[in-house]
Amino acid sequence: AGAGVYSEDFEESIPLAPWADNYDGELHAVEAALHHVKERTNKKLVLLIDCQAVIQSLSSSLPNDNRTVTTCRALINDLISKGKEVILQWIPGHTGVAGNEKADSLAKEGAKKPFQKVHMMPLRNAKKAIGAKLKDLRERKYKEEGEGRNWEPLLLDSNRIPSDLPRSVGVACFRMLVGHDFLQKHLHRIGIAENGVCPLCNIGDMTREHLFNCIALGDVPRTGDEYTEAASLYWTARERIAERSVI
Repeated sequence: AGAGVYSEDFEESIPLAPWADNYDGELHAVEAALHHVKERTNKKLVLLIDCQAVIQSLSSSLPNDNRTVTTCRALINDLISKGKEVILQWIPGHTGVAGNEKADSLAKEGAKKPFQKVHMMPLRNAKKAIGAKLKDLRERKYKEEGEGRNWEPLLLDSNRIPSDLPRSVGVACFRMLVGHDFLQKHLHRIGIAENGVCPLCNIGDMTREHLFNCIALGDVPRTGDEYTEAASLYWTARERIAERSVI
């Protein structure tokens, strides 16, 4: 990671710690700029920043555990006490503004430099790093425990069922994905049914895939939407199996 600060009078590329993100880069760029201008005679200083979170942090009077934020606030207050006007102006990034593009280029140069300073990791970054590590450990655990299980497909993002589906559709898709509930193959696997053959057509094991090809469900309308269609097949099959059981 790196930071870059640019003006017509000076420029600087700064290497940052491996854990630094865009917020940290902008914050260190502001700190470097403030150090450059603190002895200047200009009465009005405008810092163009493309990270609104940094501007909010520096403009707030609330306590902050980030040492760089504290340092920047102190530098700004010192400039103001000397009768100078300090303006933190947001500027959209990657819009072709020459000065901003140059600062981005300097930041990339900074990222290539070796980082040698010892910086205490801010609480915000520590929480982020811990959260990422815990997520990685959790996913590894699920992957190990889910191997060979019916719910193993749910570990893949491509198999995740959208959370905004109607409840009946979401429930049906979830049950079909893991192969649970009334599907005959599952009932046979857990010792409830004598075999896994579909009781509606008596052809092949009753699995999720079978429902889409079951001749006894050929009259179920096909909507073209995989989730709605799957749910329609699921609930129709369940209803017809229940009717046969009553008879």
